[in-house]
Amino acid sequence: MMETVIRKNNDQIIKEAREAFKGQWGNVFLAFLLSTLVSAAIGLCVSLIMAIIYNVLDFVFSYRLMELFVVLLIIIGAILWLIFQGRFWIWQNSYILRKSRGEDVSYSDFKTIFEGFKNINEIKASLLNKDQLIKNLLPAIILLLTTVSILLGHVLLVIPGIIVSFMLALVPFIVVEENNINPMDAMKKSADMMDGYKMKLFWCYVKLIPLAILCALPCGLGLFWFGPYMSFVIAKFYDAHK
Repeated sequence: MMETVIRKNNDQIIKEAREAFKGQWGNVFLAFLLSTLVSAAIGLCVSLIMAIIYNVLDFVFSYRLMELFVVLLIIIGAILWLIFQGRFWIWQNSYILRKSRGEDVSYSDFKTIFEGFKNINEIKASLLNKDQLIKNLLPAIILLLTTVSILLGHVLLVIPGIIVSFMLALVPFIVVEENNINPMDAMKKSADMMDGYKMKLFWCYVKLIPLAILCALPCGLGLFWFGPYMSFVIAKFYDAHK
């Protein structure tokens, strides 16, 4: 005899998210702000280092060799940027998921973002070893594929874009819990988990529209609270359907 799985309804999910979010806004907002600022700083540092290297090499090599070096610098810079963007994305979603579950999460976990890039030998191993490089790029590849899929859906028509966004809504938390999962497997698993529940997520969003409007009224300042709160709602939705 098959066991019937009883899913929580949207009211229960929203209530659990609200209770879990009590007293957590400051921590979550700081986590978002910290990862955003450090991500921007890393991007700026990579750009500055590449510019310095370019200017130094410009005095040494011919124009044709410089063209080759420029291409190599762009590729290396893009790889570094993608690696850290993916890691920041994972860290943010891991922080949200664990906080929503009531876990005591320390900001010291932030240092894991820089694993493999703490000295020259680690950097060489991270960038020159093919398997390690692919492993480092996986989060960014999943983020890019998810974003592109949603954008393509919106390019076709608004409704397909919304459907795709609902299908892939759980990808971030799947990637957090299943380390090194294949990008297509992560997207497929989210689609499978959301099979039959896309309208449920839609109505969950609808229930929160009045709150979103209320948060937007004071010059939009309330949205700084609403964004982190919504991340808890999605985390609770994930836990209710995994």
